[in-house]
Order: sequence, then structure tokens, then C-alpha cells
Amino acid sequence: MAKMRPSHVAEDNPRDAEKRIFGKIENGLSGEWTVLHSLGLAHHKRKRWAEADFVLVGPRGVFVGEVKGGRVERNRNGWVFINRNGERNTKREGPYDQAGGCAGALNRYLREKLDDRVDVRWAVMLPDIEWNESDPGAPLTLTYDGRDEHRPIKDFVDQIADYWDQKNFVSNLDQSMCDRIVHRLRPEFDLHPSLPTQITGDERSLLALTEDQYKIIDGLADNQRVMVKGGAGTGKTMIALEEARRHERDGKAVLLTCATKALGASMGREFSGGDVVATNFHAYMMRIVRVKGLEHKIPSEASDDDRMRNFLPRVAKEAIESSEDLRGAFDVLIIDEAQDLLLDAYMDVFDVLLSGGLEDGRWRMFYDPNQDLFQSMAKPMVNRLREGPGFVSYRLTKNCRNTAHIATFVAQAGGLKTDEVLLDRDTAEVEKVFCRDNSDMRSQVSKHINDLVKKRVKHDQIVLLSPVTRQTSCLADGLEDGPEIIGLDDGPGSGNSILYATIGSFKGLERSIVLLVDIWDLEDRRNLYVGSSRARARLTVFLGDFLKGSWTEAVQHHAELMFEEE
Repeated sequence: MAKMRPSHVAEDNPRDAEKRIFGKIENGLSGEWTVLHSLGLAHHKRKRWAEADFVLVGPRGVFVGEVKGGRVERNRNGWVFINRNGERNTKREGPYDQAGGCAGALNRYLREKLDDRVDVRWAVMLPDIEWNESDPGAPLTLTYDGRDEHRPIKDFVDQIADYWDQKNFVSNLDQSMCDRIVHRLRPEFDLHPSLPTQITGDERSLLALTEDQYKIIDGLADNQRVMVKGGAGTGKTMIALEEARRHERDGKAVLLTCATKALGASMGREFSGGDVVATNFHAYMMRIVRVKGLEHKIPSEASDDDRMRNFLPRVAKEAIESSEDLRGAFDVLIIDEAQDLLLDAYMDVFDVLLSGGLEDGRWRMFYDPNQDLFQSMAKPMVNRLREGPGFVSYRLTKNCRNTAHIATFVAQAGGLKTDEVLLDRDTAEVEKVFCRDNSDMRSQVSKHINDLVKKRVKHDQIVLLSPVTRQTSCLADGLEDGPEIIGLDDGPGSGNSILYATIGSFKGLERSIVLLVDIWDLEDRRNLYVGSSRARARLTVFLGDFLKGSWTEAVQHHAELMFEEE
């Protein structure tokens, strides 16, 4: 049997044709073959993001297989795909173009990474029809159709290998080369878009999934109710986004949510239209309340905390229960930074939004108890979720965001052991600047930013993070002779602006360079932990001069933790 990665297709995947082909390939090829299912491709010439249904790696070469189930037509307007319900979907690009484009992207990548030449070939699989196209761009030789259903899949693979061999494509790979190719393709080439690294603009970074994260993604496909625990930088948000994409491709209605406004906005930009609603949960509840005209039930005289934690969820639940369109509207619930939303009132709203409720519905929650800035982590709620039927939990332990120096500082700040660090992109030490008072700190921060700008660091690579709002920060009056400071809600600024945000409002986001300011107290470890963990490449922390002794104690405590046995 072929080695399949992942080991099987999710049970709720509606693509029947893909499931059938998966089984035929697994059972019809020998163990010399490794088959990657749903392989993400980031090096496509025409697309920011593409996906290959199957990539076969074995003794006769590397092949991309594009699968299209249902009826397929082609007319002057393009390709028409008709599903089992008779619904028609017209696209300009057909399956042969898709397969060829994916093969080209894969080919370019492997040629960059391998010393030896490897040619990636392609084929198209249309198992529900008989294809009679004579167009040279859609050759029958490279088409698996309904007539091949009872034919051994090995024969078809040999057929397409022979076709490409005649065109002088390199094949006949030994086991060592096959292993090298698989290693390159997964995990190192199966890349998935992270959240935008900037609050504005469309710049993206690409993060490689680790084998640790693959195990969890595969496990998510198998289980209805999952909690994923992981420290800062372990890829929780990235996995949550990928999980939402996979369910969207399967035609599921998905609610992807969190507590933080900026993180919710970034998630929303990842999904424009489609079947995924991605936003922060308070904004979503408020939208429901306004549409139903129930704002008057939220007392204006109540504190902001009471309004958000008590009155808003109570009124939102009432609005949902009274609406057939909203009650049970989502097939899948995905909560990122779930430690901020594990309160009874919020869970009651999730329960009525999710088809089947929290007990029988499909949900995923990603959390880090060390980031519970808002003190909302409710242990009874966690226990209640864990005790439900069909529940499983996973833990992420590898930091794939921070450099080793930053990861060590994060652990020291949080009073924790350092996670295994996978990235070795930079060796810069974390810089600690001790300041006498607010005036001195403002001066030191201004000097530091001006030095970065002189070194041609882009303004949008930098963020100023603080545990307090701008009005009470050392930077309340701005920088000394430096760029202007803007907030998360101030728009893009002039292009020469430096972003300022509270640590709590920047949760789930990241920047290449973080300047952590207004650190006058080491008692609030959560803020220091979360703020410092937002940095990918450079971190500078501005602290009160009187904290030198306390920081030395924190470093000593971390060293003792690292020598403790598990």
C-alpha cells in the first residue's frame, strides 16, 4: 500500500470523487510510493495560493493529480463544473491548466532546493464522466475517467509516466531521491499563509508547518471537538486559519472568531465572502443585536466590562434564539485565543450558534493559558468542555515564530521553560534598556527608533507595545524628533508612521521588530510574556532602572526551571 499523508480523508469531506481516488491510490500503489493529499503551493506563477489534490512521489517520478468530480463541460465561456445537485460553476481555468500550473510551481521549487534535476509531471482525473476531448491541451492519455474505474491505478500511473518519458522528462527515481523530495515537500514546502504581518496593506509572510502541527491538523479531521493548547509562537492561529480554509473548501459554514479586535480584523481580511465568518466575537454579537433592534436592552450606564461580559452575550443569545436563520447557523466553530472567551455567558451564545450545540457540534478551540490577560479563563468551563463526548486535546510544543534569544526572553518573562525553537533566522540578542523615568524612557525609545530608521528599517516593520494606553504612556507626547505615532484605529498613517498598541489589543499579531515600553512592574508577567512574544526577529524592552535586581531573579528562576527534570 502507498504511504498516504495525511493517512486518510476527513469523514465529513463532501468530495466523493476525491475520497474514491484516495482509496484507489492507497490500495493500488506499492509502499515505494508516498502520496501527499491537498498539498499547498506558494510558488505558483499566477496565484498567491494554489493547492494540488494529489502529489505522487515514487520510482517512476513525481506527478500532480487534479481531481474533478461530477459532470464537466467546456464551452466558449470556459469550463463548467456541475455537482451532484445540478449546481453549475463556471471557471476560465480548467483542470488541465490547474494541474499544469501546480506542476510548474512544484518543479521550480524542487529545482531550487535539489542538486539533481527532477521533472514534475501532471495528469487529470475525471472519474464521474467519460472524457472525449481531442484538444492537445487536454490529452486523453493524461486523463483518468469513468472508463478507468475498474482498471488498476498502477496501470494509469505507468501510462502517464510513459507519456512524459517520451518527452524526455526525468523519471526512475531511487528511494533516496524519493525521500529527499518528500522531505522537501512536507513539511518544508507545504506553506500556508499566516495572518498579515502588517495591520494595513496586503503583505504576507509564509510559515512552514512542522510535523508537530501536521499531527494536529490530521487529528482535527478525525475529531468533532478539540482543544489545542500551545505557548506563544507555536502556530495556533496559523492552524486555526488553515482549519477554517479546509472546512470552507468542504462547503461548511464556519465561524472563526477571537476576542481581540485587531486579530479579528486580520482574520476577516483572510476571508472575503464565502462560507467563513471571521471576526472578533464581541463585534459579531453586537452586529446581531443591532440587526434585531435590541440595543436598548444593553444598559448604557453599565461599565464596559459588564456590557461586554454580561449584557451583550445575554441579549445576543436572545436574538439568536428568536431567529431561524441564526440558530444553529454554523457547521463548525473555531475559536482562536480561546482563553479570553471561556466564560459561561459566551459559551451559551456559541451553543446556540453552532449546529448541534457545544455537546454534539463540531468545534475547535486554540488557547494559551499564559496569555490570559483579561483573567477570563474559567477552569470549570474547561472541565465542562473536556467532559463532553468525543472530546480530544492536543498540545503544541515547538515555537515556530521567535528566534532562540527572543523565545528565551519570553520564557523568562513568563516564568516558564523555553519551548523548542525551530527558527534560526537571527542571532540578535534581546536588548534591555533600563530607564530612570518617563522622560528618560521617551528619550531612549526615540533614539532607538531613529537608529533603526537610519539603518533603513521600514517603519511598518516596527511596533511599539505597552501595557498601558497611549494617554498614560511615556510616549503620550509622541517621540522626540522622530516619526509620528499612530494607533490601531488610526488607519495607515503617512507611510512613515510607527504603530503603537496596547499589548492586549495586539494579541495574535506579530511584527519583525517589537519595542516593549512602559515596563515599570515585573509582577504582571502575562503582559510581558505576550508583548515580547509578538517579535519575530528583534526585541528591545524598555524597563524601569529599579527593576534590574528583579530581572536578574527572573533569569535565575528560568535557569532553575530549565534544569528541572520533567
